[in-house]
Amino acid sequence: LRSERLPRMSDELINAILTSPQNRSRTGLKERILKHVKRGSLSLDTLTVRTDLVDQLEAYNDVVLVGMMCSASQKKGKTYNVNAAFGVKAEGSNRCPEYIGFPYSKCECPNGMTDCGHKMSAAGGMVFIIQHHSQWTFDKLKEMMPEPIRVVESLPIPVAYAFSGVATKERETDRAVKKRAKKDTPVEDVIGDNEETDDEDDAKRPPPQVCDELRDWMKACNVRKRVTG
Repeated sequence: LRSERLPRMSDELINAILTSPQNRSRTGLKERILKHVKRGSLSLDTLTVRTDLVDQLEAYNDVVLVGMMCSASQKKGKTYNVNAAFGVKAEGSNRCPEYIGFPYSKCECPNGMTDCGHKMSAAGGMVFIIQHHSQWTFDKLKEMMPEPIRVVESLPIPVAYAFSGVATKERETDRAVKKRAKKDTPVEDVIGDNEETDDEDDAKRPPPQVCDELRDWMKACNVRKRVTG
């Protein structure tokens, strides 16, 4: 992953990958990439790198396939097999390695044919961390990363931690307040209100810089590890 067979991952490269028509909402997608990396969705124990590949489409040479399992969002115990491909175009003057999209790169999630958050967290986020910390061994990398979600999910936790308000009357109180507020709201106050789409909401927030944020986050993880042991 640190060799010249892969491009040096950067925010510029991630931005270029996410400019396809399928990725209109770059802000939301980048936020999901960061969440997957920071919250333990990626399982480093499943990391694989394959180089013994032959491109049947004959479009790329020297293809490298990075594979990893990524936990699904809000689906307990569900994981997706993620593959991110890199290679050099067989034709053309540019001999630099580049990211290769579908069908070379894909994810088992419903949006796996596009550059989904699961796939880009592995191709962009994890590859960047491995490349940036070139002196870290694999064991050191695992030590710095958060505990995989699939491991945490297997541990017993109080139900109140998972579902706020279950053991109290908070949920019933919230429902009663919302119902009363809705009943007391004049009709003219809601006429013309349109719920914003995800794209419209994301357009109001500047997209985060994935590599910059991960660089700062890993510094904090390193300091926290030294302090806490």
